[in-house]
Amino acid sequence: MVNVASRIEGINKQLGTHTLISEVTFAGLKGRLQTRRIDERVALRGRRTRMVLYELLMP
Repeated sequence: MVNVASRIEGINKQLGTHTLISEVTFAGLKGRLQTRRIDERVALRGRRTRMVLYELLMP
């Protein structure tokens, strides 16, 4: 999980985002924080499947 989190964090530069979270973390939030779904499934190095990511929106 630490490797996945590190790779998600690294994608921020590519996408021009500030804070990204995985779909699992998004589900755990249960709508408590404002987010935006990233339109594309993102490929992470070392993973076979692409991930759905969300950006945390700052108030």
